Amino acid sequence: MATANLLIELGCEDLPARFQQPLLRALRDGVSQGLDSANVSRGSITSYVTPRRVAVLVRDVAGEQPEQSIRRQGPAVKAAIRDGQPTKAGLGFAQSCGVDFADLERVETSKGEYLVYATTQPGQSLNAIIPRIFDDCLKQMDKLAPKRMRWGDGDATFVRPVQWICALHGNAIMPLEAFGLKSSNITFGHRFHHPEGIALHDANDYEGALRNAHVWADASTRRAEISRQVEQAGRACGGVARQDEDLLDEVTALVEWPVAVHGRFEERFLDVPAEAIVLTIQENQRYFPVFDESNALLPHFITVANIDSRDVEQVIAGNERVVRPRLED
Repeated sequence: MATANLLIELGCEDLPARFQQPLLRALRDGVSQGLDSANVSRGSITSYVTPRRVAVLVRDVAGEQPEQSIRRQGPAVKAAIRDGQPTKAGLGFAQSCGVDFADLERVETSKGEYLVYATTQPGQSLNAIIPRIFDDCLKQMDKLAPKRMRWGDGDATFVRPVQWICALHGNAIMPLEAFGLKSSNITFGHRFHHPEGIALHDANDYEGALRNAHVWADASTRRAEISRQVEQAGRACGGVARQDEDLLDEVTALVEWPVAVHGRFEERFLDVPAEAIVLTIQENQRYFPVFDESNALLPHFITVANIDSRDVEQVIAGNERVVRPRLED
C-alpha cells in the first residue's frame, strides 16, 4: 500500500503563548489517535507551533484503510426464530445489517446460540477519513480556551481567527473545510519578511519552505536558536545573559524569526537591589538580564525581536526607552 507524509496546518492570527502547546497537543493527539482508531498505518509524528500556526506532519501515512472485517452479534436464536420462522427481532437484525435473514450465521456461545453477521468490506480512502478526524480535532481544540472568538459570518469559534488551512498527503491536497475556508497547498511565512503565500509541492517540503520564508516552525529548534543568540549577545556585552527557563519558553512562543539584540539602562539604576531590576526586566519586559563573572548585575539586557530590522539601532533605542520608566518606578 502506497504511503506518503501527511501535513495539516491551521494558520491563525497571533495565538496567545499560554494556549500554543495545549492546542498543539490536541491536534497531534487527535490526528494520531484518529488514524490509529481508523486502522490507517502511519509512522512518527512531528508537531510545529508558532504564534501564527499549529501543524503536524505524520510520516508514511497509508492512502487507505486495509480491508475491514465486520462482525456483529444479534439476538439469541431462540428469540430470532420461532416455530421455524424468523421473528421480528431476527428480521430486524438482518435488515439492520443489510442482508437477508438466511445470510446470517449461527454461533454457539457460553450463553447459548446467537445470530451473527460477519463480512469484509474495502477500506475507506484517507480522503474520506481525514475530514472526520479533523473535525474532531477542532472540537477538542476549541474547548481549550475559556473565551473563544467568532469572526465573519460563520458561527464557528476558535482561540483566534483562522486565516488558512494547509493540508497535503504527499503532493495531493486533503479535502478539509472549516471556518468558511477550504484547505489548499498554500502556507504563509513571516508576516513582514515573507507575506506572500508559499505553494508546497509536497508535505515533506513544509519545514524547509518555512525556514526559507523566515519562520522557525519547530518550537524546540526555535527555542535552542533563541538560547544560542541570547548567550552570544550576552558575551558581546562582556557578561553572561541569565536565561530563565519560563522566560525562554514564553519568548519562544512570541516570535517566528528570533533576532537577539542588546540594550543598556543607566548605571544609576544599579543602586536599586538587583532582584528588583531583574524582576522588572524579566516579568514586565521579557528581557534577559546580563551578569558579570562574579554574578553582579550589569547595566545591559538582551531582548529578542521577531524581525531582522534594517535599522537595529532604532529597535535598541525603543527597547531602552520602554524599560527606563519601568526602572524609574
